[in-house]
Amino acid sequence: LVIITADHGDAFGEHGYYGHPRQLDDELLRVPLVVSAPDMPAEPVSVPVSTLDVVPSIMEAAAVDDSEWPGESLVDIADAPEGFDQRTVFSQVRGDSLSDENHLRRFRIDSPDRSARVERVIESGEVVSSEPKESALLEELLKHSESALNMCSNTASSQPESSDLERRLEALGYK
Repeated sequence: LVIITADHGDAFGEHGYYGHPRQLDDELLRVPLVVSAPDMPAEPVSVPVSTLDVVPSIMEAAAVDDSEWPGESLVDIADAPEGFDQRTVFSQVRGDSLSDENHLRRFRIDSPDRSARVERVIESGEVVSSEPKESALLEELLKHSESALNMCSNTASSQPESSDLERRLEALGYK
């Protein structure tokens, strides 16, 4: 099994920025994801996939039954379950502290033919912006983002702060 991917893309002037700021634009989200396994057909997949699909793909290729991981295996995508071709995937990122947006979390959902975005205040969950203004996809994203914010606040309050961890994450540009 060979898997080639990246954790983020980079912008080269699109939307007025360079590098990989904390945004959810295609230049940053659409990264290569190549999965090659014996007897796997070599064909592009048009269904949205996620880097969360990497671990389930490895587990299936290794014949390890472990359904605890989020995501779907891409090893036998030709035999994907019914409805897989209408799959949605989520992305999220915290606002950048350098631009006074550290109090925000941005969320995006992608389906095969459309996407939606929402930006929320982390502490209150207030929706600051969304696009489109109304759609079934946006409703799904609002539910997901609310759940994700609740999970983050529960996790953050239950784990002790580690100044060494905080320092390392900041040095890597993740804080």
